[in-house]
Amino acid sequence: MQAYVDESGDTGNTSKSSKLFSLTAVMVKDGERLEKDVKNYLAKLIRVNKKRPAYFHAHKEDKRILKSLIDISVKNEIDILCHMYNEKTENMYKKSLVKLLIELETLQAETVFVASYISKVSFVKEIKNLFPNMNIKFVPARNNKGLQVADCYSYIIYNGVQGRLNELYTLIKNKIKTKQNP
Repeated sequence: MQAYVDESGDTGNTSKSSKLFSLTAVMVKDGERLEKDVKNYLAKLIRVNKKRPAYFHAHKEDKRILKSLIDISVKNEIDILCHMYNEKTENMYKKSLVKLLIELETLQAETVFVASYISKVSFVKEIKNLFPNMNIKFVPARNNKGLQVADCYSYIIYNGVQGRLNELYTLIKNKIKTKQNP
């Protein structure tokens, strides 16, 4: 099994910080097929609109495109794991990533892609050493179609639990295994 991990919200603890922080893992048995299907969909969109970026970024996408990404991922038989936090602590990102990776290890994830813009270079090696039986890859989301799907799910879940994007959240909420402040 492969997993793709992305976040929504932030880990800050100031008045300008988001109230929630979440890490979402999209899990799939055939990650190559998922990435190929998403890549083909993107190529179709680019043929129609030559100025379109060559990657998906959820907060910049039209709801119809997000719905199509849901359809593609459901066809690929994904599972969704989300750790949602409304209580923030020091080293929040590192601690929450370790907790999510522990759960993914229990679920026998072999390869885990983590969006690199959320990784902290100072602990990438430490994280990899904690999970020697998992192939953990920190990569830019724009270079990995599976991470772009995880970004979309993370964005929809993050907004859905706050009463936004209800029509999209309703489509996926039964597939989500959520843990609050694990």
